[in-house]
Amino acid sequence: MAAGGQRSQLMVRRLDSDWSAQMTVGGSINNALCITKQANGQVRILICNNDETIKIYSLPDLQRITSLSFPTAVNYASVSPDGTKMVVVGDTSQVFLYHISSNGTYEKVSSMTGSGVIWLLIFLTQSVF
Repeated sequence: MAAGGQRSQLMVRRLDSDWSAQMTVGGSINNALCITKQANGQVRILICNNDETIKIYSLPDLQRITSLSFPTAVNYASVSPDGTKMVVVGDTSQVFLYHISSNGTYEKVSSMTGSGVIWLLIFLTQSVF
C-alpha cells in the first residue's frame, strides 16, 4: 500500500509484514501513485507530481530508477497489465503513450490531443495499445 502527500511525501507499507518506509521524493504535490509489475518482474512505484514529472522508484528498496518530464502537471499514469505500455494524463488535453522495454526503460511512443479521460478508459478497458 502507498500514500502520497501535499509536500511530495511518500509512505509505502507491505500489508503482509511490518515493513514500511517513508521519504520525500521532491517536487510538489503527489497527484497519484501507481504500483506496477514490469514485464521483467520488477516492481515499481510511479509517482505523478504537480512539478510536471513522474518519478519512478523500485520496490521495496525505493531506489530511484528515473524521472520522466512532461509539459504539464501529471495527474495520473497507468501501466498495461503486461507491463509493456504506460499512458499518462495531466492538466492539459494531451495524452502521452510510452513503451516500457524489457530492461525497464521508458520510451515515448506518441502524444495525442483529446480527452485524456476517454483515452485512459480505452487503454484500461481494452488494452488496445
